[in-house]
Amino acid sequence: MRWHLLQTFDHIYIVDLHGNSKKKEISPDGSKDENVFDIQTGTAIFIGVKTGKKKTGECGEVFQIDQYGKRDAKYDWLEKNTLETSAKLTPQAPYYFFTPRDS
Repeated sequence: MRWHLLQTFDHIYIVDLHGNSKKKEISPDGSKDENVFDIQTGTAIFIGVKTGKKKTGECGEVFQIDQYGKRDAKYDWLEKNTLETSAKLTPQAPYYFFTPRDS
């Protein structure tokens, strides 16, 4: 699926808001990580952009950012930031992960 998304979109932006209470996720600083909705599963925002400039067979660019913490802090961050704050990833075969990996 990730490979197909890379083939379909010129730019992919992912804002991972975490907050998975089933996994008991916590922020990197050890504080509580809340979901932005009243659900147990973590949440992410995916934006796929097609410009028509990418050649057939070429992979799109992937940009990703993680947001941890309390719900209100995440809302505040989403209101005040843009996608330019995300980091560019280079997904590698065979899995094409959309998260930072130390391979």
